[in-house]
Amino acid sequence: MADRLHSTRRGILAVFQEMDDATARFAAATGLRCPDGCGACCQNPAVSATPAEMTPLALDLLARGEAEHALERARAAENAWCIFHHHHGGDAGRCSIYAVRPGVCRLFGFAGTRDKRGDPELAACWRLGEYRRDVMERAQDDVAAGRVPMPVFADWRRRLDQVDPSLSGPPVQINRALRLALERVLTHAAYASGG
Repeated sequence: MADRLHSTRRGILAVFQEMDDATARFAAATGLRCPDGCGACCQNPAVSATPAEMTPLALDLLARGEAEHALERARAAENAWCIFHHHHGGDAGRCSIYAVRPGVCRLFGFAGTRDKRGDPELAACWRLGEYRRDVMERAQDDVAAGRVPMPVFADWRRRLDQVDPSLSGPPVQINRALRLALERVLTHAAYASGG
């Protein structure tokens, strides 16, 4: 089981790196960027992830001896925004797990969906549009005209699901996904230690 968890971690982190590369190319081509210090998108309890994509974080927390405390926090906050978002008032905030944040956090603002005809539609944060409406409108036009390839949420979701199908499925509320990943990691650790 340890090998499988670590294999899942490596696979998820590899997809995350590709995702980061794709969103960086998209951001460079469009000029989109989040306002400095903004955490508006993180202040939404509906943000979701899968336990598979929370596995790297769960393993990191276990290695630091913080898994049980994080599990308690995740259980208490299943209907709240991410427990790792540090709110600084208003829309300001920061992510304390940025290197191992889940896929939606890597994509949001720099990815989109396909409409029923299969045409791409940028799904960007309202704050991005408010921050630089001209850049946002140009990016939307470039995506619609096919001038700039846009990362698509569903494509990346499939890639993540393929890493560990046993932990895939529909995304759940982010703190619930973390709880499920931590429970799996902690259960494995207990069996491995004979406890």
